[in-house]
Amino acid sequence: MQFFPVDQQRSQALEAHAALFASLKVAGNENPSILIAFASKTTNAGQITSKLHVIELGAQPGKPGFTKKQADLFFPPDFADDFPVAMQKSNKYILIYVITKLGLLFVYDLEMATALYRNRISLDPIFLTAEASSVGGFMLSIDEGRFFLLLSMK
Repeated sequence: MQFFPVDQQRSQALEAHAALFASLKVAGNENPSILIAFASKTTNAGQITSKLHVIELGAQPGKPGFTKKQADLFFPPDFADDFPVAMQKSNKYILIYVITKLGLLFVYDLEMATALYRNRISLDPIFLTAEASSVGGFMLSIDEGRFFLLLSMK
């Protein structure tokens, strides 16, 4: 992934398959922190590593900021070839949803990058996702052109 912070006027490569931007209120700071969360799956010396990273962009000088977090994305053995294709967020619950090509859904707490849930939500490959804010969830499209809606709990 290519990342271009406008204030720094330089391009930066991120080893990531999917990413999202979010804002989060940090205790002791009246202004919300702007975060980037991204999911990666890399191979180094034959070892596969899958991670979720959450990093603050443009920390505010003299103000408490967000502490960088990372967490493992655990892929079961029969999903060794799977990888993240999309990420969505829930502003209401401060959650991150990581969706994989083979239909796994990972749910993480944004603030702590803590894994909360993992399940297979589709037997068909996921093609793309889009926010469905009017109903509090997101839509998924599978390769065959069918859509379904995933709602976050109210």
